Amino acid sequence: MVAQIFLYVKTFFAKSEDFFMQRTNTEIAESIRALAKARGVTIKQTLADCKINRNFIYDLEHSGSSPSVDKITRIADYFGVSTAALLAGETERGESGDLHAFLELYRRLSDADRAELRAYMRKLLENGD
Repeated sequence: MVAQIFLYVKTFFAKSEDFFMQRTNTEIAESIRALAKARGVTIKQTLADCKINRNFIYDLEHSGSSPSVDKITRIADYFGVSTAALLAGETERGESGDLHAFLELYRRLSDADRAELRAYMRKLLENGD
């Protein structure tokens, strides 16, 4: 797990635009719910306005197939976010799915691993890598 977090940190500090954590359908559904809640609309209204079947969220969470690009694009457009932001879990300006993923992994580390990671992060900042 420490190696995985080092990769997250390196990528986070490099601000790589190509870095998108693999997200599950359930996490994508959670992102859609969070956007709807933040905008004060229901999922039912969101899907109706986007002309998407009312079972979309249920199907997303319970089927093994990925959502279509068309549906993700319609939902992202509806909320005024990019498809990348929707898929990355960004619900508000400045709230990053990558940062949340990093913090979740960080919380699972032992104290010793956290200390090692902090030292690694300081080294990255000092060296500008």
